[in-house]
Amino acid sequence: MAAALQPVPAMPLALQNISLKHLGTEIQNTMYNIRVNKQTQGTGHRPPGEDSPLSEEPQREEQPSPPDLSAPGKDPVDSQKPTPKCSLTANLIQKAKRQSNTFPLFTEGLTRNRTAQEKVLALEQQVLMLTKELKAQKELVKILHKALEAAQQEKRVSSAYLAAAEDKDRLELVRHKVRQIVELGRRVEALEQERESLVQTASLWEQQVQELRQHVQLLMDKNQAKQQVICKLSEKVTQDFMHPPNQPPALPVAADRGLLSQQEKMEHLKDDMEAYRTQNRFLNSEIHQVTKIWRKVAEKEKALLMKVRRGSPVLALSVPSHPSSPLTTSPLSHSLLMT
Repeated sequence: MAAALQPVPAMPLALQNISLKHLGTEIQNTMYNIRVNKQTQGTGHRPPGEDSPLSEEPQREEQPSPPDLSAPGKDPVDSQKPTPKCSLTANLIQKAKRQSNTFPLFTEGLTRNRTAQEKVLALEQQVLMLTKELKAQKELVKILHKALEAAQQEKRVSSAYLAAAEDKDRLELVRHKVRQIVELGRRVEALEQERESLVQTASLWEQQVQELRQHVQLLMDKNQAKQQVICKLSEKVTQDFMHPPNQPPALPVAADRGLLSQQEKMEHLKDDMEAYRTQNRFLNSEIHQVTKIWRKVAEKEKALLMKVRRGSPVLALSVPSHPSSPLTTSPLSHSLLMT
């Protein structure tokens, strides 16, 4: 009985403070510490020296202070809780620093791309200018070659003239040159006559082409008028078919006659259209042949002019060039040939 009446021995202070509630909060705190450690390990792959003070500050703040066991009213587990607000602010600061570090790199890349594109455009323009200069230099070289050949020929003639010992040889050379000049003059006269004949034939062909154009224009106007009439009649027939008029029953024969006459007119108009189409095709073929003949004449004339220029450049300057035919430039003939 005395032992039962004795007071229960007092438990230590650490065991008195432990309870089920404290165990749950302690488990939550340990899980949070594990997550924070994982995050710090993931961000630890960055280059050394970056964000070192910011990473040290949350670690210092996350280290729990040792529990003050002397204070009886305070819970040691509650005193070991980390401050989540400080860790969140530290993470936000780290993200802001990362963004501020990446934006200058992005702008630098854009400026580099722009400068590279500008350099490429400048190089392309330089290449184009160099190609143009090369073409001009090639043409200049050709002209200089021709001038050099002419100068060499004159030099040969003058050297042969000077190398002649006697006056007879020199006179023979002069006579030979005179004969060449006379022969070239005859060739130029023949080419002039041929050119005049070609000009006359070309003028005749141009007159014929103008007449054919006028005829074709008349046929096109007639065809257009007939097409308008056919469209109006077809619209009228469709309207009569869709909405027949209320005619008295005493006149069925007159209506039949009217329909028959309209059908006959339609058939006649169709026949006329076919005839005009065939006529247009025939005219188009004739115009095509005329253009072919005119092109051949123009080519011959160009060949003759080239021969004249090669024969004597002084006489070639007096030969006028034939004007271009209006058939090749007129859009009407082009449209007719395309049809």
